[in-house]
Amino acid sequence: MALASSHGHLQPVITPQAGLMSPSVAASPTSAVGSPSKSNQAIARGSTKCEHSSKVSSGVLGGRLRKAFRMCSLLIVLRAKAPNDPAGQHPVCCMCRDSYRLHFSLADASIVCWRSSCLKAHAAKSIDSCPVFVDMKLLEVRCATCSLTAMDGDADMIRKIEFTDACRAANLRLPAPWVTASHSAKAYKGLPPATVQAGLKGMFNAGNSCYISAVLQCLLHSQDLREYFLSGKHKQAQCNYKTPDGSPCMACQIDDVTNQLYGSKLEIPVILPANFIHATWLNCKDLAGGEQHDAHELYIRLLDALSSALSGSTKGSATVPPAPLPLAGPANNGDSKGVPHARTIVQESFEGKLQSVLLCQKCGSKRQMEDPFLDLALQVAEDERGQVSLMSCLRQFTQPEKIHDNQCHQCGSNDIHKQLNIQQLPKVLCLQIKRFKAMGSSFGKINTHVAAPPVIDMTPFLTTSAQESSNGRRMKLRSFVAHTGTMDTGHYTTYLKEGGTWILLDDAHVRTASLAEANAAPGYLFFYDVL
Repeated sequence: MALASSHGHLQPVITPQAGLMSPSVAASPTSAVGSPSKSNQAIARGSTKCEHSSKVSSGVLGGRLRKAFRMCSLLIVLRAKAPNDPAGQHPVCCMCRDSYRLHFSLADASIVCWRSSCLKAHAAKSIDSCPVFVDMKLLEVRCATCSLTAMDGDADMIRKIEFTDACRAANLRLPAPWVTASHSAKAYKGLPPATVQAGLKGMFNAGNSCYISAVLQCLLHSQDLREYFLSGKHKQAQCNYKTPDGSPCMACQIDDVTNQLYGSKLEIPVILPANFIHATWLNCKDLAGGEQHDAHELYIRLLDALSSALSGSTKGSATVPPAPLPLAGPANNGDSKGVPHARTIVQESFEGKLQSVLLCQKCGSKRQMEDPFLDLALQVAEDERGQVSLMSCLRQFTQPEKIHDNQCHQCGSNDIHKQLNIQQLPKVLCLQIKRFKAMGSSFGKINTHVAAPPVIDMTPFLTTSAQESSNGRRMKLRSFVAHTGTMDTGHYTTYLKEGGTWILLDDAHVRTASLAEANAAPGYLFFYDVL
């Protein structure tokens, strides 16, 4: 890759370099962009000024601009490495689905082509009036209102930094499973050969997107979900699913990312799920913009959006935060209205049933309810030896507890106890550790280490009827999301067990991890498969 300088602006020029990206200076500044347009010439002469983009490199828009340059730079680099890869990165306009002169909107992170009809349609639906875009090919800042290209010194510096970082990222030295037969067999040390086909690829961080990558890695290495999309059961050409506000179909997005992970060329060890990130932001408006967010919230919202898309339902889509598929936990069990969707691969794989029993301690009357759940939210709890593990947290979860503000419907007593047990185990059990809680007048993070056994016998936590009828009671740890940092800032990574070996997926970086490292990691979301 070469960098061409024009009027002090950095322009990307793609040149093949034996599969690697290395910056150099192009001989001609017009080799990347051709002849300057009239508006560009006006900007160069200083005779025209765009009031909308004059302060784009500072404040809130400055943060958005940095993320836009990062996303566009990574896409340019990846396309240069594999221009003909059918499973590669191919963004399209969110309005017309074409790829003509694509631009990245600073208003809502949408991708829009430069046709006037699409620009007007996008402006009409966007809740933010900012008309400033980044050209995804030339990395220039453009204003749709003034029809001008405007780059100040700060914006140009941001562009140079992000584009240079993208070039460096493309040259990452990653270990097997991506080495070819020409490499030394020593490169496979510690990694089973089967991992070459296991879809073990990193995901570029597009700006605080580690929470998306971490959850996505866990979900797409779930066997049933992976096989569903790789087998072509979701047919994009026949999909006509539409959300009420026109947000993209999440099933189509998951289908694309699955094929990028497992179908893209092996010499590309990292992907940028740009379309998926955009679709997530558009489907979940309160998670948009590139700020830091909670991986657990994304997990629930993502499965809800995926379930809606697969069932053809428009309930819980996104102009307002949707009612997620029920989350089990002491604070909110018993209030679920049930899953409003037809059963899909989401329910078949991730949904279980939780039984809650309200027992009056005075007259013995009992009320019993069943609710679906996608995960169990566990409080950190010690066992009798003072050790904290998922087993001790599960025991605390299923212990009877006194509930307040509730009267017995028979005798009127307030002495009511509630107990939770699992009526039906899902194929994939997600266990969330409640690490964030109120501490005085603020919120903080609980950093207590929670040990995760490689195999859990769930029998003690099942209802009596489930113990008698269920065959799959033992579950093995398949993957987990770890969180380092504080309540306000931190980083998510994924640990995945593949062929008996732990693999660490840390954004674009992928490597083997020792058993001791995996055991010591600060787990947040644990995914267990039925044996």
